[in-house]
Amino acid sequence: MQKWKYLYISILLYILFLKFLRKEGIKLTNTIDWKIVHEELYIKRKLSLKEISIKCKCSKTSVYKNFLRNKLKIRSLKEAMQLVDLNLENHPRWKGGTHIDKNGRILKCIGKGKYIQESIFNYLKFYNLEKIPEGYVIHHIDHNKLNNKIDNLKMLSRSNHTILHNQTRWQISIHKL
Repeated sequence: MQKWKYLYISILLYILFLKFLRKEGIKLTNTIDWKIVHEELYIKRKLSLKEISIKCKCSKTSVYKNFLRNKLKIRSLKEAMQLVDLNLENHPRWKGGTHIDKNGRILKCIGKGKYIQESIFNYLKFYNLEKIPEGYVIHHIDHNKLNNKIDNLKMLSRSNHTILHNQTRWQISIHKL
């Protein structure tokens, strides 16, 4: 019986509190002004829908639907991907972004799922080139594919590179005899 009295009293107090607020002109509401959320969090702070949903304590779908309902602009996938931090070096499992492929060459990560031979990367960066010209390759002077220092790299035409390696193979086979 005592529990009912406490419940009844708490309800009466709540009603009195609401009447007081109404009398003072204060509106008590749980609704979110989505236009302000959109402007402040989505546009100015560039937060994602997921980050906004955490701040507003609702689901990501709810944020998305409320933006649509209020005719607020939602980023395209391309715009959203530009805001994503693709600096892989900040990831806790980052191990340097290199690995050795099946041919024994070091591959360097240059973006999400994009790899380039480290020798080519070093050569392009040192000589400030965008790409290796067609018909040319990067040659390792000491024939060590793992030595990608710039003083060990040389650009050769594909035909000269093939000739050079064939001469080297020929010399090695003579020495074995």
